[in-house]
Amino acid sequence: MQKYSVFSLIKNAFKGHKDWEVAWKDPIPKAEYDVIIIGGGVTGAGVFTEGVRLGLKCLLIEENDFASGASGASSKLVHGGLRYLKNGQIHTTFESIRERERLLKHRKGLVKRLGFLHLHLKTDKLPGWLFGIGLSLYDIIGGTWLHRHYDKYDMQGLCPLLGDKYLIDGYRFFDALTDDARLVFRLIREGVSHGGTALNYTKAKSILKLQNGTVCGVIVSNSSNKCKELNAKYVVNATGAKTEIIRKYVNKKHSIRPLRGSHLVIPKSKLPVSRAVSFAHPADQRPVFAIPWKGVTMFGTTDVDHQDVVNNPPSINQIEVDYLLEGLNHVFGHHHFTDDDILSTFSGIRPTINTGQKNPSKESREFEVNNENRLISVSGGKLTTFRVMAKRVLKLVKLTKNISENSFQLPENKFNSKNSSIDFKRLVGRFADDVEELLEQYDNTDFEQIEGTPYSLAEIKWIAQNEAVEHLDDIFLRRTRLGLLLPNGAEKLLHQIKSTLCSNLQWDETNWKKEVCRYMNIYKSQFSLPGAK
Repeated sequence: MQKYSVFSLIKNAFKGHKDWEVAWKDPIPKAEYDVIIIGGGVTGAGVFTEGVRLGLKCLLIEENDFASGASGASSKLVHGGLRYLKNGQIHTTFESIRERERLLKHRKGLVKRLGFLHLHLKTDKLPGWLFGIGLSLYDIIGGTWLHRHYDKYDMQGLCPLLGDKYLIDGYRFFDALTDDARLVFRLIREGVSHGGTALNYTKAKSILKLQNGTVCGVIVSNSSNKCKELNAKYVVNATGAKTEIIRKYVNKKHSIRPLRGSHLVIPKSKLPVSRAVSFAHPADQRPVFAIPWKGVTMFGTTDVDHQDVVNNPPSINQIEVDYLLEGLNHVFGHHHFTDDDILSTFSGIRPTINTGQKNPSKESREFEVNNENRLISVSGGKLTTFRVMAKRVLKLVKLTKNISENSFQLPENKFNSKNSSIDFKRLVGRFADDVEELLEQYDNTDFEQIEGTPYSLAEIKWIAQNEAVEHLDDIFLRRTRLGLLLPNGAEKLLHQIKSTLCSNLQWDETNWKKEVCRYMNIYKSQFSLPGAK
């Protein structure tokens, strides 16, 4: 096959991957795949990497950046679905617990066990013992017995920030925590290392069909609006809240109910919790939680209908801010929280299946997979069960045989016992097989933490050189979370490392100014308080 140069958006995208078959020269060459996956969130990434492992020729395309949608704006929890027991979704809970344990085993350094304190409050409509029964069932399903009941004073001993006014008693239990965007990127990286092709900033303009209506490929375009026809035996629609936009090409529509979940990011100095703290919000009894993460504390989440997913990027509104602050002030008695205590915010859109529930939180978190003339659409689901969804999708791809449970085993991280410090484990969790080259390429001073965050200059340099970076927000909001962890989107740091970024990304002064303007606009409109300027 004739080789073509790679479109600049993906230059140096994944180190070691040479066979880029999608190029943007004229005449545009034809390319054919077994499966083209549309959507670079965790669902698409899961289908991509598992498909490649099964020997399929796979292409993943994402119209923005990888994990730029809901998969990069979740609550960062790899959880067993405890809340779904309340809705009778026992199967969802069982699958979630199983997948949580797999990820804890196979993504060490990226997924870690997290202790929770669940509060029983005077404002709760359900008795505390009922939650205890749920935890017992939760542990039984998971094959463990880790939860424990504590009285009011022991709960305050475990979390001294808790106020006296509403607290009765509580429970301790365990789930898991991750960096959702990094998990997505690792999945994609693994698929690429096994021979797959993944492109960000590449849009599916239309679906190709044969005369009999069978889907046979995708018309894709780059940011210059140059188009190319790509043939495929199957097309997977993993576009989350935008699922129906793709399904219209086969004259099908399944009602997705886009639900926005928003979070506050609060400096650790204002809310220093060492365990997650969960409770029922006094206004509507929805579960909310404060979670320690990367040196800050996240608090969320809301659950509200989101209109116009195409033209209305998700961002928190003042009603949501007030709702979350009300929850914080209800249980934490050491400080009265206001807008001034909020470092940043983030919001994502859950692609839930519309079952007609009046209360958004009652909608099922189950997923559906539909095969419509070889357009396979996957709807609903959640971060923890991405592997289950990938397995269901690939069973409909009639190009593989004997898909067994063993076909979908995740590769384990390989640790050098002589270097098993916490920092090393974190780097292995983030960079996997690239960590050895990363450590060899930079000096020890490059690995010093940036302003108390877990990140280093070495990581930023590596990311800029090797990880499909096109814009500043790719680095500061997804490859790292510096934009969420530092004041004003890490604007001060941005200018301190200007020369490093421009050198590694080959940007001149004009490019730099455009990128800074773009990034700060995104940060202020989507990751700040409403009305930020």
